[in-house]
Amino acid sequence: MTVPQHPWLWSQADTYAHHFRRYVKQDLIIKLKAAGFKVVKVTSFVSLLLPLMLISRLNQQSKAKNYDPSSELKISGTLNKILEKVLDIERWLIQLGLSFPLGGSLLVIAYKI
Repeated sequence: MTVPQHPWLWSQADTYAHHFRRYVKQDLIIKLKAAGFKVVKVTSFVSLLLPLMLISRLNQQSKAKNYDPSSELKISGTLNKILEKVLDIERWLIQLGLSFPLGGSLLVIAYKI
């Protein structure tokens, strides 16, 4: 399962994506266990791009009234390929067993007990 992480990153982009909340890692683990799940792995991801995400959020705050959340999706093909490669590297590192402490999202592997 993947969910948005860090409530302090909440923005109009989350509303646009129909998110209801951004999770704190430990809170999500507690909720999953209470719902009868065994948590196998939890890691942040979109970690390498977190600085860009922070810049974007700060930019949104400065343009609060005129901000169009869909504008984040309007990027060049070249930039999209670069961002994909960064996420590919991150995915590869996670597959090798690395866990990231910070990121824009959480990846959780869990199963129902």
